[in-house]
Amino acid sequence: MLGELGFSATSLLGGPENTGVEELLAEDSHVLVLTPEKADLLLRSRPDLLTQVALVVLDEGHIVGDETRGPQFELLISRLLRRISDARFLFLSAVVPDVTLKEFATWLRAPVDRGVVSSSWRPAIQRVASFEWSATGGVLRYRRSSEGENEQVAFARFLPRLIPQRQFEFVKPSTGRRNTRRFPDSTNRSHLIAALAYEFVNTGPVLMFCAQTNFAESCAKALADRIELAQLTEETPPSCFSRQRYPSAEIAAAWLGEDDSVVRMLRTGVGVHHGPPWSAAGRCPPRCRG
Repeated sequence: MLGELGFSATSLLGGPENTGVEELLAEDSHVLVLTPEKADLLLRSRPDLLTQVALVVLDEGHIVGDETRGPQFELLISRLLRRISDARFLFLSAVVPDVTLKEFATWLRAPVDRGVVSSSWRPAIQRVASFEWSATGGVLRYRRSSEGENEQVAFARFLPRLIPQRQFEFVKPSTGRRNTRRFPDSTNRSHLIAALAYEFVNTGPVLMFCAQTNFAESCAKALADRIELAQLTEETPPSCFSRQRYPSAEIAAAWLGEDDSVVRMLRTGVGVHHGPPWSAAGRCPPRCRG
């Protein structure tokens, strides 16, 4: 979009490692999209570039409170405020409460009465529901959507038997033997989340948000197992899980190899995205998005 307006834009992503290319790209670009680590690298290696900066956009600004990246991000912002005091700063976040926003406005030298802009607009209608498992299968209960209701309000609408527990019978290609498998396992949270995703993917893209890295991979594996069960029983899976070529899968295969579980899941349209610490062996963490 910026290119159509006559502005060149360059993305410099990754950690603080210096490849020598960063400075060259920065010199020829009107707009730089940087991770905080790359911004800190440029600030140290080419401080003269700061004289050309008129606007600093801090997207996902709440990472200033992150235990690992937060302190460095805060120091970076403080140095930018000191070095380019005439530049404008735009702080963006979808999760910072209003009280904290006022503190950020003071820190970024913006007037509290005019420097904070909040909006409750969403690109789609949000519906909050609770998933329950009963003797007849999974039930999804939706809360009433009218404003002003507290957390104790009764559930207004529900979808009964949204996900029944099924028994799949199939012949395993590798052995030629007949197998039986139940899905979902009502005691397995990954199975239940995967079953919901498999159901809702027919309406559009689905994001399974997990609080832990290992749980993210467990949910993705459960969804891949559900897709495999559909293929083994000649059930037609959703079209997004068809065996087509995904660019993200090709990139992941080049980094991780064809046998990696992340790559195999990407081949079926299931993406895994998380940021674990780098291992001692130096293996690149699977930051793949499907």
